[in-house]
Order: sequence, then C-alpha cells, then structure tokens
Amino acid sequence: GRGIGAAIALALAERGMNVVINYGSSLAAAESTAQKARNFGVKAITIKANVAVLSDIRALFEAAIKEFKTIDLVMSNSGIEHFGELDKVTEKEIDDTFTVNIKAQYFVAQEAYRYLANNGRLILTSSISAQKVCYLFKTGFA
Repeated sequence: GRGIGAAIALALAERGMNVVINYGSSLAAAESTAQKARNFGVKAITIKANVAVLSDIRALFEAAIKEFKTIDLVMSNSGIEHFGELDKVTEKEIDDTFTVNIKAQYFVAQEAYRYLANNGRLILTSSISAQKVCYLFKTGFA
C-alpha cells in the first residue's frame, strides 16, 4: 500500500484493472491507496497478509477470488535487505531475508499458478534494492 507497490497498483487501476492491495502493517496506507484506485472507477480491496507465511499467501488469493471471481494479473513486489557488517550478520537475519525474497515469491508464484485466468500474467519483482546505488568506475547502476 505504499512506495513502488502503491504506484504499480495505481497505474493498473488507472488502466481499468480492479486491484487487491496487500499490506503487512499499515492499513491506513493500504486504504489510502485503495481509495485512490477507486477514484479511477475500479474496485479496490485491502487484504492483510504476511507474504512470509504460506497460509497468509493462500488466504490472500482466496479472498481475491471470492471478491473478483478471477485473477488476470499477479504483481508481487516484496523484498527486504540487511546491511550489516559481514562478521555480525546473524542466521536469523539471513533466514528472514531468504524467507521474504525467495520463499515468499516462490509461494506467491505457486498460488498464482493455481488461480490465474488463462493467459494471465505473473510479475515478480523486489523494489528494496532500488533505494541503493552502487558506483563502479564512476558509472551508476540502480
């Protein structure tokens, strides 16, 4: 319901797609994004789901199907990073990162496979790294 995810949802709504706004903690941000989407004349709902929890991912898709009957596009935009000193990164920090960046995306794709309409589309992306720029040889990569 915020950042790049919100911008993607609004761009889809502007083009006439009904949208599901998933949120982890901020209902207010999700509802704000949903209302902006509704202003484009589409349906928009908010669903609280932790994508690091498989049962939440399944419930997210089930709620979307219940509301909209079909899913034509799944756009998953989740990711976390940990920038710690190499010798101080803990196993839990690595596990949390892999859970959201890999496991969650995998199970979103698995549920999408179950529910996407014929010729539906699945897009998996992560925007957390877009905030960091690495300069190599005075050339910026983002």
